[in-house]
Amino acid sequence: MAATKADAAYSTLRKAIVSGEIRSGVPLDEARISEQYEIGRTPLREALKRLALEQFLIWHPRLPPVVRETSLKDLYRLQESRLILEESVIRLSARRITEAQVQQLSRTADALREALLSGAIYEAVELDYQLHNEIAQGADNAYLEDAVAQLNSGSLRLWHQNYSTITATEDVADRHRTLVTALASRDVEAAADAIRSHIDESLQNQLKLDYRTDHVGLDTRVT
Repeated sequence: MAATKADAAYSTLRKAIVSGEIRSGVPLDEARISEQYEIGRTPLREALKRLALEQFLIWHPRLPPVVRETSLKDLYRLQESRLILEESVIRLSARRITEAQVQQLSRTADALREALLSGAIYEAVELDYQLHNEIAQGADNAYLEDAVAQLNSGSLRLWHQNYSTITATEDVADRHRTLVTALASRDVEAAADAIRSHIDESLQNQLKLDYRTDHVGLDTRVT
């Protein structure tokens, strides 16, 4: 079926983009992508459209699509947006999340820990994304859930970079478990504190990699 092929194409290209196999800032040659990943023209176009809608790609009219690049300024703005959105979401989730949703979150956190410890980097990134989406589901607000999913799509390549270089995988797993624990106890303030710390730690880890403030003229302080 065409839809199934399009889904498979989407999954293949999403992984290639997140892992850096397809580089950012370089126009995509659809013929080469089609041949390299053995994807037919129609499912390829559908997959590219979906990736553009999810902000993985920039695709201007009459120009080839390009994987979105992330500058230092983008990184700060992304962190700023996540703080505003995800703190509000987790506060609602701490009040509204069901026991079944808490149990699912716990399973996802366990799977994330296992992926991190086994070195399954891409799988860990997708599980991290899933966990944040499940927190948003606990808020029982479809609009906020969509917003979190959309916003964090822009973080996946950054998370992959982080997970590819970190050695303290237990610490990363523990930070995610802290989010689940706060939600399980329905402690609104603990949940808010945990997500703020989590997002700030993610930013600081990224800054240690390959971003330089002197190229952009931004203050390094997180305010």
